[in-house]
Amino acid sequence: LFRSACTGTHQHNIDQALLNDRGHDLVELGERPVRTARRVPWRIRAGSSDTESHIGVFRVGEYKIAARCIRAKSLDFQIKCFRCGHEVTVMLPASDRDVDVVVCGLATVDIVARPVPLTQPIGPANLLLADRIELTTGGMVSNSGIALAKLGMRTAAVACLGRDDWAEVVRRRYQSEGLDTTHLISHPTARTSATIVLVDESGERSFVFELGASRELDAPMVLAHRPLFARTRWMLFGYYALFPDCDRQLPEIFAEVRKAGCRTALDVAGSGGGLEPLGQILPHVDVYVPSLKEAVHQTGSHDHHEILATYRRLGAAGFRRPARLRWPPRTRIRPRPLSSV
Repeated sequence: LFRSACTGTHQHNIDQALLNDRGHDLVELGERPVRTARRVPWRIRAGSSDTESHIGVFRVGEYKIAARCIRAKSLDFQIKCFRCGHEVTVMLPASDRDVDVVVCGLATVDIVARPVPLTQPIGPANLLLADRIELTTGGMVSNSGIALAKLGMRTAAVACLGRDDWAEVVRRRYQSEGLDTTHLISHPTARTSATIVLVDESGERSFVFELGASRELDAPMVLAHRPLFARTRWMLFGYYALFPDCDRQLPEIFAEVRKAGCRTALDVAGSGGGLEPLGQILPHVDVYVPSLKEAVHQTGSHDHHEILATYRRLGAAGFRRPARLRWPPRTRIRPRPLSSV
Protein backbone atom coordinates (compact mmCIF):
# COMPACT_ATOMS: atom_id res chain seq x y z
CA LEU A 1 0.00 0.00 0.00
CA PHE A 2 1.10 3.53 -0.80
CA ARG A 3 2.11 5.69 2.19
CA SER A 4 1.20 9.33 1.73
CA ALA A 5 3.65 12.17 2.31
CA CYS A 6 1.27 14.14 4.53
CA THR A 7 2.63 15.31 7.87
CA GLY A 8 1.51 15.42 11.48
CA THR A 9 -1.67 13.88 12.83
CA HIS A 10 -3.29 13.84 9.40
CA GLN A 11 -0.37 11.81 8.06
CA HIS A 12 -0.61 9.42 10.99
CA ASN A 13 -4.33 8.82 10.55
CA ILE A 14 -4.08 7.99 6.86
CA ASP A 15 -1.02 5.81 7.31
CA GLN A 16 -2.49 3.91 10.22
CA ALA A 17 -5.58 3.08 8.18
CA LEU A 18 -3.54 1.98 5.17
CA LEU A 19 -0.90 0.08 7.13
CA ASN A 20 -3.63 -1.81 8.94
CA ASP A 21 -4.55 -3.24 5.55
CA ARG A 22 -7.74 -1.21 5.39
CA GLY A 23 -7.10 0.28 1.96
CA HIS A 24 -9.77 -1.94 0.47
CA ASP A 25 -12.28 -0.03 2.61
CA LEU A 26 -11.83 3.19 0.64
CA VAL A 27 -15.36 4.44 0.22
CA GLU A 28 -16.60 7.66 -1.36
CA LEU A 29 -19.26 8.79 1.08
CA GLY A 30 -20.97 11.33 -1.16
CA GLU A 31 -20.59 14.11 1.41
CA ARG A 32 -19.31 17.64 0.86
CA PRO A 33 -16.07 18.40 2.72
CA VAL A 34 -16.86 20.32 5.89
CA ARG A 35 -13.80 22.14 7.18
CA THR A 36 -12.38 22.91 3.75
CA ALA A 37 -15.53 23.91 1.93
CA ARG A 38 -14.47 27.54 1.49
CA ARG A 39 -11.51 26.33 -0.60
CA VAL A 40 -13.74 24.34 -2.94
CA PRO A 41 -15.10 26.08 -6.06
CA TRP A 42 -18.89 25.92 -6.05
CA ARG A 43 -18.94 24.67 -9.61
CA ILE A 44 -17.37 21.48 -8.30
CA ARG A 45 -19.92 19.36 -6.53
CA ALA A 46 -20.00 16.08 -4.70
CA GLY A 47 -21.22 13.26 -6.89
CA SER A 48 -20.22 14.85 -10.19
CA SER A 49 -19.99 12.34 -13.01
CA ASP A 50 -16.82 14.06 -14.19
CA THR A 51 -13.98 12.53 -12.17
CA GLU A 52 -11.83 15.58 -12.86
CA SER A 53 -14.28 17.71 -10.88
CA HIS A 54 -15.52 15.17 -8.38
CA ILE A 55 -15.15 16.00 -4.71
CA GLY A 56 -16.32 14.26 -1.61
CA VAL A 57 -15.39 12.78 1.70
CA PHE A 58 -13.54 9.51 1.44
CA ARG A 59 -13.28 6.97 4.22
CA VAL A 60 -10.16 4.87 4.64
CA GLY A 61 -10.82 2.43 7.45
CA GLU A 62 -12.38 4.45 10.27
CA TYR A 63 -10.85 7.76 9.09
CA LYS A 64 -12.38 10.40 6.85
CA ILE A 65 -10.43 12.35 4.23
CA ALA A 66 -11.82 15.40 2.43
CA ALA A 67 -10.48 15.03 -1.09
CA ARG A 68 -10.92 15.60 -4.77
CA CYS A 69 -10.91 12.50 -6.91
CA ILE A 70 -8.33 13.00 -9.68
CA ARG A 71 -8.58 9.60 -11.26
CA ALA A 72 -10.49 6.44 -10.44
CA LYS A 73 -9.93 2.96 -11.77
CA SER A 74 -11.49 -0.34 -10.80
CA LEU A 75 -8.78 -1.14 -8.26
CA ASP A 76 -7.15 2.16 -7.35
CA PHE A 77 -7.98 5.78 -6.59
CA GLN A 78 -5.82 8.85 -6.92
CA ILE A 79 -7.18 11.48 -4.57
CA LYS A 80 -5.94 14.94 -3.65
CA CYS A 81 -6.22 15.83 0.02
CA PHE A 82 -7.61 19.34 0.54
CA ARG A 83 -5.89 19.70 3.88
CA CYS A 84 -2.32 19.26 2.70
CA GLY A 85 -2.68 19.30 -1.10
CA HIS A 86 -0.87 16.00 -1.44
CA GLU A 87 -2.05 13.53 -4.04
CA VAL A 88 -2.47 10.10 -2.53
CA THR A 89 -2.75 6.96 -4.64
CA VAL A 90 -4.49 4.17 -2.77
CA MET A 91 -4.01 0.79 -4.31
CA LEU A 92 -7.00 -1.32 -3.39
CA PRO A 93 -5.80 -4.80 -2.42
CA ALA A 94 -8.89 -6.35 -3.93
CA SER A 95 -7.48 -8.35 -6.81
CA ASP A 96 -7.90 -11.50 -4.69
CA ARG A 97 -11.37 -10.45 -3.50
CA ASP A 98 -13.40 -11.07 -6.62
CA VAL A 99 -16.72 -11.56 -4.79
CA ASP A 100 -18.42 -8.62 -3.10
CA VAL A 101 -21.04 -10.45 -1.04
CA VAL A 102 -21.89 -14.04 -0.14
CA VAL A 103 -25.54 -14.31 0.90
CA CYS A 104 -25.98 -17.35 3.10
CA GLY A 105 -29.02 -18.90 4.76
CA LEU A 106 -32.68 -19.18 3.83
CA ALA A 107 -33.71 -19.69 0.19
CA THR A 108 -37.32 -20.50 -0.55
CA VAL A 109 -39.88 -20.79 -3.29
CA ASP A 110 -42.77 -18.36 -2.67
CA ILE A 111 -46.33 -18.78 -3.90
CA VAL A 112 -47.93 -15.35 -3.56
CA ALA A 113 -51.71 -14.86 -3.66
CA ARG A 114 -53.38 -11.46 -3.60
CA PRO A 115 -55.69 -10.03 -2.45
CA VAL A 116 -56.72 -12.35 0.38
CA PRO A 117 -58.80 -11.06 3.33
CA LEU A 118 -56.68 -11.61 6.43
CA THR A 119 -59.05 -10.15 9.04
CA GLN A 120 -61.64 -12.92 8.71
CA PRO A 121 -61.22 -16.70 9.09
CA ILE A 122 -60.84 -18.67 5.89
CA GLY A 123 -62.94 -21.52 7.29
CA PRO A 124 -63.19 -25.09 5.99
CA ALA A 125 -64.21 -26.01 2.43
CA ASN A 126 -64.17 -22.40 1.23
CA LEU A 127 -63.02 -21.13 -2.15
CA LEU A 128 -61.16 -17.82 -2.09
CA LEU A 129 -60.81 -15.90 -5.34
CA ALA A 130 -57.57 -13.99 -5.92
CA ASP A 131 -56.71 -11.47 -8.63
CA ARG A 132 -53.21 -12.88 -9.02
CA ILE A 133 -51.23 -15.91 -7.94
CA GLU A 134 -47.55 -15.95 -8.84
CA LEU A 135 -44.53 -18.15 -8.31
CA THR A 136 -41.31 -16.46 -7.21
CA THR A 137 -38.40 -16.87 -4.81
CA GLY A 138 -38.04 -15.66 -1.24
CA GLY A 139 -35.92 -15.80 1.86
CA MET A 140 -32.88 -13.68 2.67
CA VAL A 141 -30.66 -15.32 0.05
CA SER A 142 -33.20 -14.55 -2.66
CA ASN A 143 -34.35 -11.11 -1.57
CA SER A 144 -31.02 -9.60 -0.54
CA GLY A 145 -28.97 -11.54 -3.09
CA ILE A 146 -31.04 -10.44 -6.07
CA ALA A 147 -31.16 -6.84 -4.82
CA LEU A 148 -27.36 -6.78 -4.41
CA ALA A 149 -26.84 -8.28 -7.86
CA LYS A 150 -29.10 -5.61 -9.39
CA LEU A 151 -26.98 -2.97 -7.67
CA GLY A 152 -23.94 -4.33 -9.47
CA MET A 153 -22.48 -6.36 -6.61
CA ARG A 154 -20.67 -9.60 -7.45
CA THR A 155 -22.88 -11.90 -5.40
CA ALA A 156 -22.72 -15.61 -4.60
CA ALA A 157 -25.42 -17.70 -2.91
CA VAL A 158 -24.86 -20.37 -0.26
CA ALA A 159 -28.05 -22.20 0.72
CA CYS A 160 -29.40 -25.72 1.13
CA LEU A 161 -31.98 -26.84 -1.43
CA GLY A 162 -33.69 -30.14 -2.09
CA ARG A 163 -33.42 -32.24 -5.21
CA ASP A 164 -36.85 -31.37 -6.52
CA ASP A 165 -38.64 -29.11 -8.98
CA TRP A 166 -38.68 -26.21 -6.52
CA ALA A 167 -34.87 -26.27 -6.41
CA GLU A 168 -34.71 -25.77 -10.16
CA VAL A 169 -37.04 -22.76 -9.85
CA VAL A 170 -34.61 -21.21 -7.36
CA ARG A 171 -31.52 -21.96 -9.44
CA ARG A 172 -33.02 -20.58 -12.66
CA ARG A 173 -34.12 -17.37 -10.92
CA TYR A 174 -30.70 -16.81 -9.38
CA GLN A 175 -28.90 -17.45 -12.66
CA SER A 176 -31.21 -15.07 -14.53
CA GLU A 177 -30.48 -12.35 -11.95
CA GLY A 178 -26.71 -12.81 -12.11
CA LEU A 179 -26.05 -14.67 -8.84
CA ASP A 180 -23.30 -17.28 -8.64
CA THR A 181 -25.15 -20.57 -8.01
CA THR A 182 -22.16 -22.92 -7.98
CA HIS A 183 -22.12 -22.97 -4.17
CA LEU A 184 -25.75 -24.02 -3.66
CA ILE A 185 -26.05 -27.28 -1.72
CA SER A 186 -28.41 -30.08 -2.78
CA HIS A 187 -29.75 -32.20 0.08
CA PRO A 188 -30.57 -35.77 -0.97
CA THR A 189 -33.83 -36.18 0.97
CA ALA A 190 -35.15 -32.84 2.29
CA ARG A 191 -37.57 -30.73 0.26
CA THR A 192 -36.71 -27.20 -0.84
CA SER A 193 -38.05 -24.60 1.59
CA ALA A 194 -41.37 -23.12 0.49
CA THR A 195 -43.71 -20.36 1.60
CA ILE A 196 -47.31 -19.51 0.78
CA VAL A 197 -47.71 -15.73 1.05
CA LEU A 198 -51.20 -14.32 1.55
CA VAL A 199 -51.41 -10.59 0.83
CA ASP A 200 -54.44 -8.43 1.60
CA GLU A 201 -55.53 -5.28 -0.20
CA SER A 202 -53.42 -3.02 2.03
CA GLY A 203 -50.27 -5.05 1.42
CA GLU A 204 -50.18 -6.76 4.82
CA ARG A 205 -48.94 -10.35 4.61
CA SER A 206 -49.36 -13.66 6.39
CA PHE A 207 -47.21 -16.72 5.73
CA VAL A 208 -47.51 -20.48 5.63
CA PHE A 209 -43.93 -21.73 5.84
CA GLU A 210 -42.11 -25.03 5.42
CA LEU A 211 -38.47 -24.78 6.55
CA GLY A 212 -37.55 -27.90 4.59
CA ALA A 213 -33.97 -28.30 3.39
CA SER A 214 -32.89 -25.04 5.04
CA ARG A 215 -33.24 -26.83 8.38
CA GLU A 216 -30.28 -29.00 7.37
CA LEU A 217 -27.89 -26.06 6.95
CA ASP A 218 -25.11 -26.32 9.52
CA ALA A 219 -21.55 -25.20 10.25
CA PRO A 220 -19.79 -27.96 8.23
CA MET A 221 -21.88 -27.09 5.16
CA VAL A 222 -21.13 -23.36 5.43
CA LEU A 223 -17.46 -23.67 6.38
CA ALA A 224 -16.83 -26.06 3.51
CA HIS A 225 -16.83 -22.81 1.50
CA ARG A 226 -13.83 -21.26 3.31
CA PRO A 227 -12.01 -20.66 -0.02
CA LEU A 228 -15.03 -18.65 -1.17
CA PHE A 229 -15.03 -16.49 1.97
CA ALA A 230 -11.30 -15.87 1.50
CA ARG A 231 -12.20 -14.26 -1.87
CA THR A 232 -15.15 -12.28 -0.50
CA ARG A 233 -15.54 -8.84 1.06
CA TRP A 234 -18.80 -9.46 2.98
CA MET A 235 -20.96 -12.37 4.14
CA LEU A 236 -24.63 -11.71 4.91
CA PHE A 237 -26.37 -14.47 6.87
CA GLY A 238 -30.10 -14.75 7.42
CA TYR A 239 -31.97 -15.49 9.38
CA TYR A 240 -31.04 -15.69 13.03
CA ALA A 241 -33.86 -17.28 15.10
CA LEU A 242 -35.14 -19.26 12.12
CA PHE A 243 -32.57 -22.09 12.14
CA PRO A 244 -32.91 -23.76 15.56
CA ASP A 245 -29.97 -26.10 15.04
CA CYS A 246 -27.73 -23.78 13.04
CA ASP A 247 -28.20 -20.87 15.48
CA ARG A 248 -26.06 -22.65 18.07
CA GLN A 249 -23.30 -23.02 15.48
CA LEU A 250 -23.35 -19.41 14.29
CA PRO A 251 -20.59 -18.24 16.69
CA GLU A 252 -18.24 -20.78 15.10
CA ILE A 253 -19.37 -19.88 11.58
CA PHE A 254 -18.94 -16.13 12.03
CA ALA A 255 -15.59 -16.50 13.79
CA GLU A 256 -14.20 -18.66 10.97
CA VAL A 257 -15.54 -16.34 8.26
CA ARG A 258 -13.90 -13.39 10.04
CA LYS A 259 -10.59 -15.31 10.13
CA ALA A 260 -10.78 -15.53 6.33
CA GLY A 261 -10.71 -11.72 6.19
CA CYS A 262 -14.39 -11.46 5.27
CA ARG A 263 -16.66 -8.99 7.03
CA THR A 264 -19.96 -10.27 8.42
CA ALA A 265 -23.57 -9.12 8.62
CA LEU A 266 -26.48 -10.84 10.36
CA ASP A 267 -30.20 -10.49 9.70
CA VAL A 268 -32.97 -11.80 11.94
CA ALA A 269 -36.54 -12.98 11.35
CA GLY A 270 -39.54 -14.46 13.08
CA SER A 271 -39.99 -13.33 16.66
CA GLY A 272 -36.30 -12.38 16.86
CA GLY A 273 -35.37 -15.19 19.23
CA GLY A 274 -33.45 -14.54 22.42
CA LEU A 275 -30.08 -13.27 23.57
CA GLU A 276 -28.70 -16.79 23.66
CA PRO A 277 -26.68 -17.59 21.55
CA LEU A 278 -26.80 -14.05 20.12
CA GLY A 279 -24.37 -12.87 22.79
CA GLN A 280 -21.77 -15.31 21.48
CA ILE A 281 -22.35 -14.24 17.86
CA LEU A 282 -22.26 -10.44 18.14
CA PRO A 283 -18.51 -10.14 18.88
CA HIS A 284 -17.93 -11.64 15.42
CA VAL A 285 -20.55 -9.49 13.60
CA ASP A 286 -19.79 -6.22 11.81
CA VAL A 287 -23.42 -5.31 10.99
CA TYR A 288 -26.52 -6.55 12.83
CA VAL A 289 -29.95 -5.52 11.51
CA PRO A 290 -32.91 -6.48 13.72
CA SER A 291 -36.20 -4.66 13.39
CA LEU A 292 -37.45 -2.72 16.41
CA LYS A 293 -40.01 -5.44 17.13
CA GLU A 294 -37.31 -8.12 17.05
CA ALA A 295 -34.94 -6.03 19.17
CA VAL A 296 -37.65 -5.49 21.80
CA HIS A 297 -38.37 -9.22 21.91
CA GLN A 298 -34.67 -10.03 22.29
CA THR A 299 -33.81 -7.48 24.97
CA GLY A 300 -37.12 -7.12 26.78
CA SER A 301 -36.83 -3.33 26.59
CA HIS A 302 -38.75 -0.72 24.60
CA ASP A 303 -36.16 2.00 25.23
CA HIS A 304 -33.79 2.28 22.27
CA HIS A 305 -30.90 3.44 24.48
CA GLU A 306 -31.24 0.36 26.65
CA ILE A 307 -31.56 -1.85 23.56
CA LEU A 308 -28.27 -0.52 22.18
CA ALA A 309 -26.61 -0.78 25.58
CA THR A 310 -27.68 -4.42 25.81
CA TYR A 311 -26.19 -5.25 22.43
CA ARG A 312 -22.95 -3.50 23.33
CA ARG A 313 -22.72 -5.37 26.62
CA LEU A 314 -22.99 -8.55 24.58
CA GLY A 315 -19.97 -7.56 22.49
CA ALA A 316 -21.38 -5.47 19.64
CA ALA A 317 -18.80 -2.82 18.74
CA GLY A 318 -21.34 -0.01 18.44
CA PHE A 319 -20.69 3.23 16.58
CA ARG A 320 -17.31 4.90 16.47
CA ARG A 321 -16.93 8.63 15.92
CA PRO A 322 -14.71 9.32 12.88
CA ALA A 323 -11.59 11.37 13.53
CA ARG A 324 -12.01 15.17 13.28
CA LEU A 325 -15.69 14.88 12.32
CA ARG A 326 -17.74 17.86 13.52
CA TRP A 327 -21.51 17.91 13.74
CA PRO A 328 -23.39 19.93 12.83
CA PRO A 329 -21.10 20.98 9.97
CA ARG A 330 -20.02 24.60 9.70
CA THR A 331 -20.58 24.71 5.97
CA ARG A 332 -23.04 27.33 4.80
CA ILE A 333 -25.44 26.08 2.16
CA ARG A 334 -26.07 28.65 -0.53
CA PRO A 335 -29.78 28.73 -1.43
CA ARG A 336 -30.50 28.31 -5.11
CA PRO A 337 -33.11 30.51 -6.83
CA LEU A 338 -36.24 28.62 -7.81
CA SER A 339 -35.68 29.66 -11.41
CA SER A 340 -32.48 27.66 -11.53
CA VAL A 341 -33.99 24.44 -10.18
